[in-house]
Amino acid sequence: MTCYVRELKRRIKEVFVPLSHRPGHAQVDFGETLGVIGGVECKVHFFVMSLPHSDAVFVKGYPAETTEAFCDGHVTAFAFFGGIYYPAGDCVAICREGPNPFFTTIPRSLWRVFWGTEPAI
Repeated sequence: MTCYVRELKRRIKEVFVPLSHRPGHAQVDFGETLGVIGGVECKVHFFVMSLPHSDAVFVKGYPAETTEAFCDGHVTAFAFFGGIYYPAGDCVAICREGPNPFFTTIPRSLWRVFWGTEPAI
C-alpha cells in the first residue's frame, strides 16, 4: 500500500487556479464578533464590503443583521469608496422609501426615465 501512495504522489501534480477580479467588483457579507459597548460585552454584527481587485475593505458594525443594516452598509460603503460602480451599463440602486427598503440593480437608462437624473449617492 505504501508503494502505491508513493507512486501516485510522484505522478500527481498540484494544480492552482489563479484568481482574477475586475476593477469595481465587490464582495459583501456579514460576520459577527463580541464587542464591548459602554462596558458591556455584546454580540456585534458587522457588514463587510471588499474590492478584491484593489484589496480595499470597508467594515461597519450593527446591532443585528437586518435589511436596514444591509442597505445602510451599502450606502455607507459606496460613499466610503467614492461612488457607485456601473458594471456593463447597469447601476446599483438602493431605495429606502417606505417601510421595507430594498436593494436592486437596474439599467442606467431606466434610472434616467424614472428619476430624470444620473444616479448618485
